Amino acid sequence: MALTNRIICSLLFWPTGPGKFACNSRDREYRSLHGFTNLMNHLLRFHPSYEANAEAAAHANNALRLHVVDARTTEIYRWVEWVVVDRLPFTFVERRLVHQNARMGNITAKTLTIYVKKLLGAVDQRVIKILPKKFGLVLDGLTCGGRHYVGIFAVIDDGTRVAVTDDTST
Repeated sequence: MALTNRIICSLLFWPTGPGKFACNSRDREYRSLHGFTNLMNHLLRFHPSYEANAEAAAHANNALRLHVVDARTTEIYRWVEWVVVDRLPFTFVERRLVHQNARMGNITAKTLTIYVKKLLGAVDQRVIKILPKKFGLVLDGLTCGGRHYVGIFAVIDDGTRVAVTDDTST
């Protein structure tokens, strides 16, 4: 069966926004508002064997490119989420009643600590990748119902100037 341009593009590009696509093997973004001409031109220029790649992707077990997460990874994520969101000590996961009443598989505080450190490293790398070398931090506080909240925002100079006006006409 011959693959149409629509199918080929759906197998070899990721949608990144309305009318925007990213090639699976390059970091560049391409526009395709009305059809697939730009995407097909990219394939012809940079990927001469794109037809074979599309055929292989179509016959792969995960042709829909779904991100499948195994059960153990999901359980670890749920443990980390529970401990972090409820601000519990890591030893919480070793309590007898928690083991009896949790639907998730058991985990130790040591294992939880290992995964939280790995998660922290991944978040650090993501922030380093996203933020430029120079940026500012803005702290904003709020007290509501006896609880204190602090928001931390990264501020960057994108070259545009915002004028502040004093509108006293009302």
